[in-house]
Amino acid sequence: MSSGCKLSNYGNILKLMSPSHKGNFMSGWSNYSGMVTAHKIYESIMDNRVSKSELLINFVKEQRVYGSYHLFIRNCERWLRYTLMALERGYHIKIPSKLSSNNVNNYNMDPWFITGLADAEGCFSIKVGARQQLEFIIGLHPSDINLLKEVHEYFGIGNLRSRTSDNVFSVVKLKDILTHIIPHFEKYPLQTKKRADYLLFKEAVLAKASKEKDIKLKLLSLKASINWGLSEKLKNEYPLIVPAKRPEFEFDKPLDPNWIAGFVSGDGSFIVNYHKNPKNKAKYSARLRFNISQHVRDEVLINYMVSYFNCGVTHISKKLALYDVQKFDDIINIIIPFFFKYKVKGVKWENFLKWVEVSKIMEQNGHLTDKGIEEIRIIREQINSFRLKNLTKHDKFD
Repeated sequence: MSSGCKLSNYGNILKLMSPSHKGNFMSGWSNYSGMVTAHKIYESIMDNRVSKSELLINFVKEQRVYGSYHLFIRNCERWLRYTLMALERGYHIKIPSKLSSNNVNNYNMDPWFITGLADAEGCFSIKVGARQQLEFIIGLHPSDINLLKEVHEYFGIGNLRSRTSDNVFSVVKLKDILTHIIPHFEKYPLQTKKRADYLLFKEAVLAKASKEKDIKLKLLSLKASINWGLSEKLKNEYPLIVPAKRPEFEFDKPLDPNWIAGFVSGDGSFIVNYHKNPKNKAKYSARLRFNISQHVRDEVLINYMVSYFNCGVTHISKKLALYDVQKFDDIINIIIPFFFKYKVKGVKWENFLKWVEVSKIMEQNGHLTDKGIEEIRIIREQINSFRLKNLTKHDKFD
């Protein structure tokens, strides 16, 4: 089953049609019996002309397009291209039969989930040294190797590699950053202070793509305001560099629930507190907690979680902002239903399910008995930090 929609740049433009066997002229369903129809017309008398930006960024070289259809085929998007003659490698939309499935987003992952995960675990890097390199990274613990593969599949670009303590999805090709990373975060913007890093990173990407003069000094100025800033070595080599001003913004309200799911997949925790309690018949006590931790610079965002979920409290220190839910009724009636509807992914989902098991034991007052406490102890050992210790060679990329 498929359906099509006529795009705004489609119009009656054909003045003369002649058969052609050249693959460069593709005209959708007119390509019957292996024959492609070429559209010939003087450019000066062509009507309904539209100019489309190939890379979705306004400064890049344009590709002229005259009439297009967008098809919806199951969960995939396909384009029929109507265009003037040009080298095939110059087209952003290739001949449909040559479209790679790697360039089609994995729509099983909500785009807001991706942004939430990037807010938690993403990084925008500017490297200035012997060579200049711009890189977008999402780094996850080796136990979340499958989640990282999903991210890679979603974008259909970049590469996966292992570092000492984590696995990384990395995008370094300028074209890939222009055609995939920037369009994604323009449509689904970051919500933490990391958005400022992204905006400075985007400025670096556009400067490099347009081959600005004194690009190295420009990148150094931008780098000085991103992440940890300039290294001591670079500060000594370029003492006159003035850090670029960090952009100011406010996060979106209300936050998209899929963003919450992605963010919690990175920076959230489902915790079972388990400790000795002589006053309890079982001599031990158990308590459930849900929290989200973030650098104190995102204090406003963390405080907003209280009103978003309508439960919990925040704890603010010099370096950390923590959203914390401990009230059992709130966990049962608000937190658990929310994450069954908007699922976290990776190991965090497995942790969540174990956490729910403990909640069911506690609902039946099992935590007040020796048997129930022992069941909780066993489940507790299967989640969070304990699970992360049991890694194998399959949790790393070759």
